[in-house]
Amino acid sequence: MPSTEHPPPRYMGAFAVDYRLQANSKVRKNIFHRSRGSVELATEEPPALDLSSFPRRPSTTIMLKVLFKEDRRVFEETVEPYSWTFTIETKLKRTLILTTKPFDREPTLADAKNKSQTSLYTKLLLSERREYSQLAWRNEHTAADGTLLQANDHGPLWTTRIPVAFTTAQDLVPSFLCPTFVLRYSVLVSVRIGGLSGQVVLETPLQVYCQNRSLSKNIQHCELQASEDLPCLNRGNIGEDTSLEVVGRPPKYRRWAF
Repeated sequence: MPSTEHPPPRYMGAFAVDYRLQANSKVRKNIFHRSRGSVELATEEPPALDLSSFPRRPSTTIMLKVLFKEDRRVFEETVEPYSWTFTIETKLKRTLILTTKPFDREPTLADAKNKSQTSLYTKLLLSERREYSQLAWRNEHTAADGTLLQANDHGPLWTTRIPVAFTTAQDLVPSFLCPTFVLRYSVLVSVRIGGLSGQVVLETPLQVYCQNRSLSKNIQHCELQASEDLPCLNRGNIGEDTSLEVVGRPPKYRRWAF
């Protein structure tokens, strides 16, 4: 099983178009009512998952930032989000990229889709659903000293942060890179605000590693199960040595393959 002594580095700048870290949605009483404002959602790459946390299940926290802009044209009543309930579903996504020509750098999804000698495989492994309510909202229209800020095209700006807990099983192969094989993970975060908004989906990268090189028998057994779940390689297209790249220990995780 590939492993590293410390969590692998993060390279969000190099893969910005591979993920969706920001999105927005209109807020309505129902589909027949006009918009009462908009909600902007944003997240970032969470701390890496350490598979060596046995017997505890590996877990991390995805921080979801929420900004609600009330529309000033709504005269019915002031919209306050204190009673809102967020239904958040997280799904772990595994991405495999195989090539017959060694990578000269870590490939993006566009590279995997556009090159004839490269194959791309994705699979959703597990999902969790949780509800979050009674959040600590902050009214950004009021300064810390209580004075009102200058009005603009919107009403008050409401902000909050939701720490989304994410747990997974230990039968995962750590994310890694070798000259002909890339394995990486991401988390799909689906957000819905009660009956006030449609579903919004974000995607954030997730690094998976194993800090302890001396793995327990239980982890080794999980590794065998995970390797059996990988897609079979077509030796006619990929080459005779590709399976050895998967089983053998690849170089340490780094931005460039060489």
